[in-house]
Amino acid sequence: MVYNGFDFGPYLRVNPHRGILPPVSVTTDEVPGRAGARFRAARLGELTIEVDAELRAGRGDDIAELRHIIAHRLWSPEPAKLVLPDDPFRYHMAVLDGESELDRLWGTGQATLTFRCPDPIAYGSDRSAALDGESEVWVGGSYPTPPTIEAVPTGKNLRVESATASAVIEVAAEGAFDGTKTLTIDCGAGHCELAGLSADSHVTLASDYFELSPGANLIRIEGGAGTISWTERWL
Repeated sequence: MVYNGFDFGPYLRVNPHRGILPPVSVTTDEVPGRAGARFRAARLGELTIEVDAELRAGRGDDIAELRHIIAHRLWSPEPAKLVLPDDPFRYHMAVLDGESELDRLWGTGQATLTFRCPDPIAYGSDRSAALDGESEVWVGGSYPTPPTIEAVPTGKNLRVESATASAVIEVAAEGAFDGTKTLTIDCGAGHCELAGLSADSHVTLASDYFELSPGANLIRIEGGAGTISWTERWL
C-alpha cells in the first residue's frame, strides 16, 4: 500500500476490501394515485475502502518507533493518493477516517484501516494528445474526465469544440493574442489563464467547459494549435 507518497510495504501487510461500485443513491418522487414512484436521478455517493492491516515486526524491532512512523504517515489533513496492491496502476483520493482501530494494531498487530473517498472515482494514467485542426482523441478509462488544453493563440480568438460532447469553449482577447503567450483552459476547474494570469473574463458567455468520454472524442481547434491532456478515470 502506498499512501500520500509513502510505501507501507516494509511496515504493514494489507488486504483491501471495497465494493464493485461506489454506493448508488437513487432519487424518486411519489406520484399521487399511481403505484410506485417516478425516477428523478441516480448518483454515486462517497466510497469507503477498508484495509485489513497486519504489522510487520520482527524480534528486536522497536514497536514504539514503528507506531510513530505509521501514525505519522497515515495522517493527512486532506485526501491524498491511495494506491492498493490489488490495483497498482490506479489510485483513489482518500483520507483516513475515524480511529481505524490503530490501538488494536499496536496491541495485537492487526487492525482495519478505514479510508473515505469523497470523490468515489479512481484515477489512472496521465495522457495527452496534440491538437491542430480536427483531431480524434482516444480516451481510456471507464468514466468521463475533464481535460486541460494548452495552446498558443495566433488570431483574435481561440475556439475549441468537442463534437462528441456538443460543447464549445471560445476565448476572445483581441490584442492580447500575439502568437507568443500560452492559453491554458482547465475544464475541471472551469478556469482559463493567459501567460499565468486569469483570462476568465475573455471566455465567451456561450462557452461550456466539457469532459472527454471514454473512447473516441472528436476535437476541433481554431485560431491556434496546442495540446490536450487528461487523467484516465475509472469506476
